[in-house]
Amino acid sequence: QDTSLVRELPQPRRLAPMAEVFCQHDLDFYAPAIEAFRAARKRALNFYPGVGETLAELRRRGVLIICYTESLAYYSQYRFRKLGLDRLVDHLYSPPDHDLPEGLSREDIRFHAASHYALEHTDHRFTPVGEYKPNPDILRSILRDLGVAPDQAVYIGDNPHKDVWMAQQAGILDVYAAYGAVQDTEAYALLRKVSHWPDHDVVEEKRRIEDGSVQPSLTLNRFDELLNHICFTAFGRNNHGGG
Repeated sequence: QDTSLVRELPQPRRLAPMAEVFCQHDLDFYAPAIEAFRAARKRALNFYPGVGETLAELRRRGVLIICYTESLAYYSQYRFRKLGLDRLVDHLYSPPDHDLPEGLSREDIRFHAASHYALEHTDHRFTPVGEYKPNPDILRSILRDLGVAPDQAVYIGDNPHKDVWMAQQAGILDVYAAYGAVQDTEAYALLRKVSHWPDHDVVEEKRRIEDGSVQPSLTLNRFDELLNHICFTAFGRNNHGGG
């Protein structure tokens, strides 16, 4: 899908040398940049310390494990496969994939069979198009979808505005993953500029972070500290465990 975007965006088409028709020659021109991105992604795609072991322990205890991300379906599934989360997480909620250029199907741009891209064990469900964090209604709808009471759930995230505040508004115990916070970095500032987030969300996030109006109920410096603070039990439809 990286190359499909290069084919569609007008700026790369103008920059490609001597290009009247954007074709394989132009993709070759951008190949070093695409490969640099993929190499950096591969290096960075790792668990924080204690995450894999803790998720495995929670699964051993029968805890229902749910992931909610704003990343689109294709990229969410890619990360799940590469990190082995497909064996650890029960349900993944994400937005669906973006639209494809007119006249193209997913089969046209994929190099493997559809089964190669699908998750084997995790149940992947989609959030409404155009709905993003921090929307407490999405969290409430996810819990209703799975038959979980808000007071029996735990939500863990690394963003005070998009995660902690959202969980508090939804009536779910919030846990701030301080080890993953990046809101003060230059990279995150750039992400704000190029992201799909509405301007008012960016302003509100910055305000809440700067004025300290969001106070987490629990803060972790490592993910495995979670087991020291919360007693998790097996999930059951009629006897909810702390998920």
